[in-house]
Amino acid sequence: MHLHHLLRQIWRLPQVALKRFVSDLLRLVLLSNRPRRMARAGFVLPTTVLLTLMVVLTATALTYRAFTRSEQNIAQREQQIIVNAATPAIDRAKAKIEFLFRQDPRFPSGLPASDILYDLMSTRLSDKNFAGYTGRVSILQGGFDAETEDPYTLADETRVDINNDGLLDNAWAFPSEGQTIVYSILVDDAVDETEADEPGTGENFLPRPYVADTGSVDVAEPTRKEKAEALVTRTGPLATTEAAPKCKGALSEGGWQIVDASSGTLQKNFQVNAFVANGDDVGQTFETLEFQQSREAARATNGEPGSATTWRFFQVERLTGTGPCIPIVTC
Repeated sequence: MHLHHLLRQIWRLPQVALKRFVSDLLRLVLLSNRPRRMARAGFVLPTTVLLTLMVVLTATALTYRAFTRSEQNIAQREQQIIVNAATPAIDRAKAKIEFLFRQDPRFPSGLPASDILYDLMSTRLSDKNFAGYTGRVSILQGGFDAETEDPYTLADETRVDINNDGLLDNAWAFPSEGQTIVYSILVDDAVDETEADEPGTGENFLPRPYVADTGSVDVAEPTRKEKAEALVTRTGPLATTEAAPKCKGALSEGGWQIVDASSGTLQKNFQVNAFVANGDDVGQTFETLEFQQSREAARATNGEPGSATTWRFFQVERLTGTGPCIPIVTC
């Protein structure tokens, strides 16, 4: 019975549709003779549509603004967490530089060149019995246990290679509250393309593999990829400009730049870069911090001709966020 009724309804559908079409057509013809009423009807419909569209657009804009504001707040909170996590890396780097100047027994009595400073913080990079590249810095044991040959690597740290040359650099990684923190200490002011050559007879040094790709690089050059890969500091000391021939007082003495020619005061720049990445795959955030510390060396002699020069070291420092760092003094 129900099937029969359903078939009748289906059969009547074309008739009902045709009847409704004819009825609507007649109504349209009749209304065409009443222009005033049609004019009023033509005003109401567009107005209603326009108001509805405005409400929809306003609601959409408010919803989008609330969504983007929420995303911004989340990103800012993540960024602040990461900045707080990077602070210990800066403190660790400062402690290592302080150890280098005050407690490392290998620290020379004279003014150490940039390469020596790098090697003092480096570790054994090959089967040769010295630290770093120059062949003039002995291995120092101590560290976080009595047997390690790397006193500059803490117990929870791992040395890393940051320029992909296959050798460990003065850079370390350690975990902290779900974040991975990597920081490096750069001291080199220049590298020469000859440093990629193998040592000759009677020479005792280790070639720098990255120099084959970077060539000669100097701190006076603009910031570029090769400069970063050569682990050369981005700028000179804080009290000078980038070392360039046109800048007065931009002389160098083993990487130390003269900042006061009258007193013979020199400065050496230490650049610390900290990189932090959180472990959240959904809202992953990255943050970089740059810290610059200049060590100032002042000559101290007894005034007698030919007397040996001794040095007193002081420090000047500055912390910057992401982005370029502006020199304090320009020429």
